[in-house]
Amino acid sequence: MIALLLLGACAFRLGPPAVSYGPDAPMPLVHTSVDTRRWYLPMDSEDHGSWVWFVDTGYTYSACDDDLIGAVSAPTRGRTAVRGEIGRVDGTKAALPSLLLGGHTVTGLACQVRDLDGTSSIKDPGEVRVAGVIGMDVLRRFRVTIDPAAGVLHLRDPSAVPPLRRGVPGVTRVRRAALLGPRFRLPLTLDGVRRWPVVDTGASTTHVDGARYHIDGTSFETDVRVSGTGGAVVRSQGFHRVAKVAVGALSVGSATLTDRHRPFGTAGLLGVDLLSQFSQDYDFRRGRARLTPGTPRPLPTWRVWDGAEDSMAPAWLFDTIQPRPGGSLAPGPIHRAPRPQRAEAPHSAHPHPRRSPRPGAPR
Repeated sequence: MIALLLLGACAFRLGPPAVSYGPDAPMPLVHTSVDTRRWYLPMDSEDHGSWVWFVDTGYTYSACDDDLIGAVSAPTRGRTAVRGEIGRVDGTKAALPSLLLGGHTVTGLACQVRDLDGTSSIKDPGEVRVAGVIGMDVLRRFRVTIDPAAGVLHLRDPSAVPPLRRGVPGVTRVRRAALLGPRFRLPLTLDGVRRWPVVDTGASTTHVDGARYHIDGTSFETDVRVSGTGGAVVRSQGFHRVAKVAVGALSVGSATLTDRHRPFGTAGLLGVDLLSQFSQDYDFRRGRARLTPGTPRPLPTWRVWDGAEDSMAPAWLFDTIQPRPGGSLAPGPIHRAPRPQRAEAPHSAHPHPRRSPRPGAPR
């Protein structure tokens, strides 16, 4: 018993990491060759090449793929369990080296470690490795703006940005999920019935409980492959065709939504199919969000983005950090690992201007 208690005390503790805030530095959002609907953040590293982070507001805690933990030789401790759409997944925990995100240094991030390719809907593309999932434990430390039309993610110091005010067009209330949980909910109105699903950028489609929304008529498809945390299954799946859909007070017209019922659970999951129609500004400190309608468009895949240098810097993972005046943090010397040879994407295939190399980091 004493040994078990000591082992638990030595385990990494999940929760919000420490953040040294810097100036806002917008980050590019990309797709991968095997996922052209959801949002990923490119990341470079000192000695371990290029990766992408999956951005998922549906994850309470950030996750690290076991390949990333092996590459940085981070020790793992303790046990953790994740219950998702398909089932339960057991894993372990690790503490990451410092991470540079949007101009800010994130330290002390403990993540859940597992094989994401085999236990989730996040699949390994051939062109770049998946580092893991940026979850709400990290995102809640920032004022978050997701602009799918521009392909940009902003993470800002919450104290350096004017708060969102009630009564402003497009501003709506945000509720926490599970009372005090880090995940959050937005109002979704279907044919006049308003409920509060969890905002889930990890869901490619919006899932709703048809019974809670009093939806009459459900169509079913058989042999539908459904993947998520826990793996994948083939099953019969229900769908709802809704004539009038509104997120907050903003109409998005009609939509086909996926049926999802959980006893004593939420009203559903607000997915990327609807979220991509808005620029989203989340003020978690004040419990408000501002939605601005936009025109969704496909983002570049990581290969196209990487081959056509962008003016926005990727996230950065480094093994050591050096203090500098003012108590902020800066990366130490950078030594990039060589990349495999590949054909360059044409410049015209990418919507952004060419990216300058990070200082001290040869391309």
